[in-house]
Amino acid sequence: AGLAAGGLATSVVVGGETVPRSWRHAPAEGEAIQPGGETLPRTRLAMAPGSALGEALQPQGYRQRWPPAVASEDAYYDGHNRQGMKVPMQHWDKYLENESLEETRQDTPRAQAMIGSCANQMWELSKSARYCRLVQRALELASEAQQVALVSELRGRIIEATMDPYANHVVQRAIELMRPMAIPFVLSELLEHKRGIPDLARHRYGCRVLERIIEHFPLRDLEALVDKMLHDAKNLIGHPFGNFVMQHLLEHGAEHHKRHLVSVLSVTDEELKLACGHQYAASVLDKALSYCPAEQQRDLASRVLRIPGALTEMARQRGGFAATQRLFKVVSSDHDRLRDAKRQLTAASAELLQSKHGRALLAQVYPELLDPSVTSLPGLPSP
Repeated sequence: AGLAAGGLATSVVVGGETVPRSWRHAPAEGEAIQPGGETLPRTRLAMAPGSALGEALQPQGYRQRWPPAVASEDAYYDGHNRQGMKVPMQHWDKYLENESLEETRQDTPRAQAMIGSCANQMWELSKSARYCRLVQRALELASEAQQVALVSELRGRIIEATMDPYANHVVQRAIELMRPMAIPFVLSELLEHKRGIPDLARHRYGCRVLERIIEHFPLRDLEALVDKMLHDAKNLIGHPFGNFVMQHLLEHGAEHHKRHLVSVLSVTDEELKLACGHQYAASVLDKALSYCPAEQQRDLASRVLRIPGALTEMARQRGGFAATQRLFKVVSSDHDRLRDAKRQLTAASAELLQSKHGRALLAQVYPELLDPSVTSLPGLPSP
């Protein structure tokens, strides 16, 4: 298509933008050029007020300092990759704004350019609300050697990154994508945290990184880290963030880790009843009823049923929804315990039926209570 501006007769499409062909062979960075006889510094090419060139480019939305001297997007990236040049970070803004980073395929010039753009500035980009997403995508597209090179730039900053609202996502993604032996410094730096591992477990972002560590690192490498958390298990179980780490230990930990957590939850009947009625501890109890050995699940469910008011405390509060459901599944094959559980919920049915949460729970575990045609229920006198 022709551009009737400043004597520029033809153009090419580069990365979805129309660029004059006369730019394909450009002088060195910083020099002026004469498009259509008009001399302009490079930095003013897209914005020169009143210039024919500026008017031609403004409708295209062009804002880069200098257009690629190529006729295709891949050639643009290839040129930068071969010369070891970084594609400017502003170039990636359109992909971030359009949420189209996922469209970039591995082993393409664009992928390699993206990885190159992140190199040598991983820390600064990881802390950026905008560019931390670019870093994560670059890690996904990189080879293992490239991943190691990128993540190694965070060495010595893992604690700071873990507690950062944006960089923590980069640390999490690295743990998910890379072999533990490729990033041993991540675990070692976490263990060296001056305030201790429980402090990280109670942190809004630190708890997430610990969850990824528990999911992806071999248990044999985590004994020191887990021991530090178990020493403070009682406080972490009831903490808004720490409880998630305890749940992960019950799901992914060793058998002795699970036994220890169950013993903390149920050291006394009073402690177990408090856990049943606690917004966060009840979620930990749910994981204990789900991931502990079957016999331990049955014993724990039986203890809850034996403690007066424990089941109804758990059923009343929103955080106990999943744990109550799970308890009913655990005792479903034991007729006596199942009948006892239904009897206890029947006694609290008037209160449960007053809330949306309570009705949803009963619909899941005891639908007969919601059926007006059923007149005989455990705990209620027969007509």
